[in-house]
Amino acid sequence: DPDAHLEARIIEARVMSWMLDPDALTRAAQVFADASAADDLHYQLHGATMLAEVLITWGRYEDAAQVCTRFDAAGSPGEPAHADLTRLAAVHCLAELARADLAGAAEAKSRLLDRLGYPHNYIHHALPRMATALYSLATTPPELACTAIAGAVTDLSARYPQTVSCAYWLQLLLAEAARRAGRPREALDHLIDGLEQSVDRSDYSKSLPGVLTAGWLATELGEHAAGQNLVGEWDLLRRRLGLPAPLGYAEAVRAAGLDPNAPAEPSAPWDGRQLEALVNTAYHAMLRLAH
Repeated sequence: DPDAHLEARIIEARVMSWMLDPDALTRAAQVFADASAADDLHYQLHGATMLAEVLITWGRYEDAAQVCTRFDAAGSPGEPAHADLTRLAAVHCLAELARADLAGAAEAKSRLLDRLGYPHNYIHHALPRMATALYSLATTPPELACTAIAGAVTDLSARYPQTVSCAYWLQLLLAEAARRAGRPREALDHLIDGLEQSVDRSDYSKSLPGVLTAGWLATELGEHAAGQNLVGEWDLLRRRLGLPAPLGYAEAVRAAGLDPNAPAEPSAPWDGRQLEALVNTAYHAMLRLAH
């Protein structure tokens, strides 16, 4: 079945991006070309969303925004278009945030929230909630971001059982918002919750930012050597993989004396064991801080 094969290739490229494998860039471009030639709007939109996600992960923000704006926001009627256009609006919001176009991000967020209420829209709410949470972290004062992100955590936790919920992603964002709000102990609790669920999962695109928060928290709570080690290991590994600072973290990374921009090219092959080890190190460092 050619359609099922194309769908599988789109998912494969997206999973490679979640695992922070730099080969996702090449794979995503190849698959997007094939998806764009498909007759079915679903595959066109699914492929565009996938490519934009990959481009955002590796700091190609202008290219990601251009991919998102290729498609008519009206789309076509029917359940697949509703879900796919909602997903595309979420990624478009992230792309505009990443390139600091706050007006464009606000417009995409408004379109996203409108589409979430459409009948027969059975999209998983993880990506939309991640987009609105990152929008809050990047554009609102930390106290307000805490409130908005906590609401998203509650929503996802209520909608899905823990095995399929992505609320742990948002716990990591909530930890960073609480840290910025000057509530390190509260941040530590959220961070431990999020990292505990991250250590057995391979979506490092969501868990690696938690290492940064862990490093900064350790420093703020008096564990300077541990904090510097975590931030240093994060910086070394993300540079090897060609990654920029995570979306929403660029200013904090710059304030820490690091360059938030992505290197020109990855400098080392992907090794999931290094990512897994660093997330585990951050988790156990936070457990020690809590006791």
